[in-house]
Amino acid sequence: MTKLKQAVVQGFTLERLGKNEFELFWTHCFKSVKKWATSNDMDYHFFDKPIDPYDTSDLLNVSHEWRDAQARNATYYRWQWVSSLSDQYDVVYWIDGDTYVWGNPPPPPTNKKQLNHFNCMQCQKVADIPHLSKGWNRPNLSIFWGSPEVLREINDWYLKVLFNPSERNDLFITLKTLSESTKLVSDFTPEIALTAWIYENSDRTMLHPYICPLFPDVDTHWAYDSEAILEMCRPDSFLHFGGSRKVRHWQKFLAYRAYLSQISKG
Repeated sequence: MTKLKQAVVQGFTLERLGKNEFELFWTHCFKSVKKWATSNDMDYHFFDKPIDPYDTSDLLNVSHEWRDAQARNATYYRWQWVSSLSDQYDVVYWIDGDTYVWGNPPPPPTNKKQLNHFNCMQCQKVADIPHLSKGWNRPNLSIFWGSPEVLREINDWYLKVLFNPSERNDLFITLKTLSESTKLVSDFTPEIALTAWIYENSDRTMLHPYICPLFPDVDTHWAYDSEAILEMCRPDSFLHFGGSRKVRHWQKFLAYRAYLSQISKG
């Protein structure tokens, strides 16, 4: 059986952070991901600038809550980064820079019969209104993976909807309008945008719920998000430090890890 050729991709605009924050938190995450990739015979690629820069606020005609244009645009640039390498591999994984690999978990599941499926994490829904709307499944793009074909397809889709408004489907327009006029959608992030693609391609999408407050009973014991990191996480897993209190949660995790090490010694 031929072994799949796989790669891990990360990217980050380093100049947007102070040196202290980068050294206190981010550098540990990047090193852990690179070590994990090497341990699992995967190539590792890191990008620190866009291949083709653009500003999503101008293209979408929206006022983002996330005022840091560099950081906001970089969340869209990840698609051009993974697509630039996809011809070289069977499967490409994207892992956000605020994700720490604790131990050596197995690679996220890839079914060889479903290589053209798009896989990503999930930790919430969009516009979920009790007694009115069940909302739509919102992807969490901190970890995603797929074949070269599907990653190129999604990158091409992003470019179409960003640069050509006539390519935007009804759900895309609805979510964009909700982000501008209500609190049901806080900001029009690439995850919110991709919700529209997933809705039309649900038969080719596999969402893997993070263990998090919204999904406390799922069986994804290889990936934890946000608050659940400090409540339920296990070794040999991916820990996504989402939100704005990354350094604080990182320090709490270090204390928790030290505690586990101590009690294991008896």
